[in-house]
Amino acid sequence: MLNGKVKFFHRKDNYGFIKADDGNEYYFNTNKMAFPQEGDKAAFLVKQERDRTVAHKVKILYQDKASGSKLFRMASYVIAIAIGVVIGYYFR
Repeated sequence: MLNGKVKFFHRKDNYGFIKADDGNEYYFNTNKMAFPQEGDKAAFLVKQERDRTVAHKVKILYQDKASGSKLFRMASYVIAIAIGVVIGYYFR
């Protein structure tokens, strides 16, 4: 089994890419696991599929909580700016 980190995951279409510790990137798709986020650690097998090597039997080992909290902080910042703009507009 190889280890790596989730580089990208598209929630709507349930596919993504894992950057393995060996430096290679592998495509994967799923509909059976929790949605991984960028930076989550994963273990997987590889298999040859048509003309490419893909990640197979992907297991998320560790979900990177920092990436989720970073997204939350960014959303909070955007909301705070929007509220400031609205308040500034009404109290001119």
